[in-house]
Amino acid sequence: MKSKLFIMAALCAIAFKSNAQTEKGKFLLGGSVNFSTSKPNDQLPNKKTTFGLAPRVGYLVSDNWAVGSTLTYNISKTEGYISASDGEINYGDQYIYYGISPFVRYYTRIADNFKFFGDFNVNASLGTQNKWMSMEKPEPPQ
Repeated sequence: MKSKLFIMAALCAIAFKSNAQTEKGKFLLGGSVNFSTSKPNDQLPNKKTTFGLAPRVGYLVSDNWAVGSTLTYNISKTEGYISASDGEINYGDQYIYYGISPFVRYYTRIADNFKFFGDFNVNASLGTQNKWMSMEKPEPPQ
């Protein structure tokens, strides 16, 4: 318990100590990770799982102006079945996308310790899609 409390206090201290530096020559590091899974209660019993990763790096080319890029990776998978009179139809699909998104960002001062930024980016991605379907017939009664 004490170690968890210490880690939380250290993270809070780092968060309050860190500040945005938007001067020429500085680097930006960031990104996002997402994961979701769902099983809706509709007519089709299916399950959908998604995962995404998007690290971002940038460089301040002058005061308040940054350029950089985000690399993206996304995977989405759906699986389910449909009951039919002569058996079950199992189905699924999987999408995998890779991409790059270059950006330009400008910071403007709102208050002494607060800056607002606007960001322009262009996203380009490539991916694959796989679909499958199979029929399972019920076993005859014995």
